[in-house]
Amino acid sequence: MYSYVFDDATALPVDTDGAFTYTFHRAGDHEIDRYDPRGGPYDETARHVVVGADYTPVPPVRLLDTRHSIGVTTTTPVAAGADLVLPIPSVAGIPAADISAVVANVTVTQPTAGGHMTVYPDNGASVPTASNLNFTAGQTVPNLVTVPVEGGGVVFHNGSSGTVHLLMDLQGIYGRGGSGFKPVSPARVLDTRSGLGASSAGPIGAHGTLALILSGRLPADATAAVLNLTVTRPTDHGYLTAYPHAGAVPGVSNLNFTAGQTAANLALVPVAGGKVDIFNGSGGTVQVVADLEGYFGSAVSGANQSYVPDGPARIVDTRYGTGVPKAPVPADSSISFYPHWYQTCSTSCPLPVGAVLNVTATQPQKNGFLTVYPNEQTVPNVSNLNFTAGATVPNLVSVADPGLMIGVYNHSGGSVQVIVDEEGYYIAPQTWAD
Repeated sequence: MYSYVFDDATALPVDTDGAFTYTFHRAGDHEIDRYDPRGGPYDETARHVVVGADYTPVPPVRLLDTRHSIGVTTTTPVAAGADLVLPIPSVAGIPAADISAVVANVTVTQPTAGGHMTVYPDNGASVPTASNLNFTAGQTVPNLVTVPVEGGGVVFHNGSSGTVHLLMDLQGIYGRGGSGFKPVSPARVLDTRSGLGASSAGPIGAHGTLALILSGRLPADATAAVLNLTVTRPTDHGYLTAYPHAGAVPGVSNLNFTAGQTAANLALVPVAGGKVDIFNGSGGTVQVVADLEGYFGSAVSGANQSYVPDGPARIVDTRYGTGVPKAPVPADSSISFYPHWYQTCSTSCPLPVGAVLNVTATQPQKNGFLTVYPNEQTVPNVSNLNFTAGATVPNLVSVADPGLMIGVYNHSGGSVQVIVDEEGYYIAPQTWAD
């Protein structure tokens, strides 16, 4: 008879030849100790096991808006260099203590100076060397963020010399229960310019809605789709909102744009009847492109991967030689790099089968776009983020089956500096044997 002590619970006695099931409250790297309760000492050094969490999508809901005192008690913007701590409540019946990470669309607006925003767990640690959004004075910029929840909340750090207003729209949570993940090779499922995925070619009209049919791409039990949404040729400023088909348009946004801008943002969209709706919240027309990167569903449908928060951690910065040689990525060329888990994990760690990265393009010489892909595969015909000369643009990226290395290809006629911050990774089902 032995007793096992888990790092988030009391001892659990079991027979050495028996089997038992234990569920950790949160995903991540956990420690397990074994000892003889009859008085013997711990008979071995601590073992570690990496466990993941499943995803529960929720109807998009605004948890933070500093302009209207949502989530905070005032309408004061976040001061230069200051932090804002946002408590995370129980979500979809899942206690806050069992939430490993939240997925949310974070938007900065009305910044008085250029800078960046970093979102990280409220665990008492210092601000990590990572960024989630980059902005210039007066710019409104959104980005999807996946951030671990520790200490009951998350922290927003304003890395600029001016004030900024913040919005956060919750999309879902990783925790106990929910749906597993299935990555797919990136595939274009919508392009209104050519009519792909739409009833006919042509932009979405002002305040119009397009129903994107995914039933041929997803299993019937899919709960959410991972879509990289891109707007191009908008004739007016506005925003896009992606939401479950035939539901009411929620009062949130996934992607903000100005007239003539090409912009992209990742979205995890709940699926209803095999469809998602895309609403054009502008007074003009807009062309929309969508690339499918994966879905959440049941293990029966192949969606059996779970998410392990691991960051944020900067793993590539071509400006300083972090993770790659110190040099911008040349025109029509690529870089490759090892992910964070490969650099820090021992041989006992499970092999990740997908990566979640925040990728930023900065100092581009020409207009273009980046494609992030498994380095051992050919470059897919999709885009992850679009940029114009001189702009700094971030986007969250989900990479399937990265293997040992990940590649970033620069589709432009000029060089571009690239920054990569790892947010976490996916693992296949794991069992632990004594």
